[in-house]
Amino acid sequence: MIGARLSQVPGVLWMVLVMCIIGVAGPLYLLNQFNASFEWPTTKGMVVDTWLERYYSTSSDHVYYNVGVEYVYTVDDEIYHKKDKNDVTGIIPDYSLEEAEALAAEFPQGEMVDVYYNPERHSSAVLKPTKNLIMLIFPAVFGSVLLVVLYVMYRLMRVKPQEFWDE
Repeated sequence: MIGARLSQVPGVLWMVLVMCIIGVAGPLYLLNQFNASFEWPTTKGMVVDTWLERYYSTSSDHVYYNVGVEYVYTVDDEIYHKKDKNDVTGIIPDYSLEEAEALAAEFPQGEMVDVYYNPERHSSAVLKPTKNLIMLIFPAVFGSVLLVVLYVMYRLMRVKPQEFWDE
């Protein structure tokens, strides 16, 4: 009977299973969204302001920078205004001062720029589509753990609990 066998699996394994599924599905969804921005239509926008923000790492003495760009663009005769650090690439990476200055220089005040906007939600836009390959680490790690958990669960459902560790 399958119900009796499912009950042989400890509750903690079910929790780990759910967490691993979320750990695989969530980052893959976000990665898909980042990749989709390369295919989004473009419109012209105007840069209103560009700025750098400096912050310090809490775990080390490193200084990092973020780039913010304020810009306006129109889609279907509707004006959109964006002013956020993650509107440049869709993510907020940690830049060195040189990298941040170089990125900010790509968007000088008053410049007309291409804006990549989501055709399904026009208020969602980026100036520079970016692939965030670090997001592949999460599905790889959680996927590996998921395989181990599934194997252990399979073994628990196929043998008597007391014989599980003896084989």
